[in-house]
Order: sequence, then C-alpha cells, then structure tokens
Amino acid sequence: MLNVFLLGRPGSGKSLVFRLLAEEIRSAGFEGEIVKVDDFPLLMKIFEEDREMRRRKPVPGGFKITDESVWHELNRELARKVAELQSPGRIVFVEFSRRSYAEALGAFGSGILGRSLAVYVDAPFDVCLRRNLERRGADADSHLVPEEEMRKTYSEDDRERISEFLPLIVIENTGDIESLRRKIGPLARRILEMWKGDT
Repeated sequence: MLNVFLLGRPGSGKSLVFRLLAEEIRSAGFEGEIVKVDDFPLLMKIFEEDREMRRRKPVPGGFKITDESVWHELNRELARKVAELQSPGRIVFVEFSRRSYAEALGAFGSGILGRSLAVYVDAPFDVCLRRNLERRGADADSHLVPEEEMRKTYSEDDRERISEFLPLIVIENTGDIESLRRKIGPLARRILEMWKGDT
C-alpha cells in the first residue's frame, strides 16, 4: 500500500505525470492496482449542493470560490475518500492543487501520510496559466480553472511546507514531453521501492 500525492498548480502537468508514471510502473512489472483520486469531482459535488450559489460566483470560463470553508470541506472529503481506498497491493495517486498544502495535508491522518510520498510538479505560474487556459475539456483531466481563480488561489503556494508532512520530490515540467519522460523512470523506481518496503 502506497499513496502518491501529485501536487502542483493547475496546468503544471500533474495528470500527464500520472499517466507517464502509471505506464512506467506497469512496464516495470507492477501487478497491483493503480488508483487515481482527483478532487475536482468532489468539488463539483459540493457546488451541486450549493444551488443558491452562496459559495461561488460565475466568472468567464467557470466559477470563483467565494466561501473559503469550501477548501476545508474539500480537504476533509478528499482525506475520507483516500482512507476508503487503502488496500494492500494498491498504489493510490492523489491529485490536487492548493494554496495551502499544509492545511490540506493536515486533514490526512498519520496512517495515510506514513505510507505516502509527495511529487510536486513545478512550472512557472505564467506557463501554468497559459496551459490551463488552453484546456478545452477534452477529457476528465481537462477541467478549466478560470484566470481569475488561478490568479486569486494559485499564484503562490506553500510547497516548502509539504516536506513537513511526507517525503517530497520536485519534478520540473517546463520543457517538452520527452524531457519530462526522462524524469519519470527514476521516479517510478523510487515509488516501487517505497511500495515494496511497505508491503
């Protein structure tokens, strides 16, 4: 059992890193289950219940969160979902973006964090903003975050605090897919070593 937290701004390439890692882990002979949890469906569920739109406001390209308690609720729901998925022989990837990773990771119990690794996918804000605004919703991973929300919530974060909670690896994603792919092999090996150490 291992949890891999895929963290970074919207548009940093977390979903691409997941796909490349899953391929590499499978090619290395991993026969267990690989599961991915993305908090976006959980956020949509919160907003479906907010029919009067008291916790968000429409902006071009989507919505902006206006009630900061949404983040606390989202963190709790994500931690609950990940706890439900804990099972021997499984690697759970947990993908999300936050301004405060310390607050988000604080929602997870030590039993989860003690069997986890964080991968922060790093790219400059302007690159993430451009990539994010180019999304067209072609697949489930392509949820657009409006520019106003990007600037308000994701222009800065507390990534330096992640290592207070769990081991951290930073992957730079500023080049092409081939340069990213070269970084995936060593990361996949590290994940498999940690998984074997925990089984």
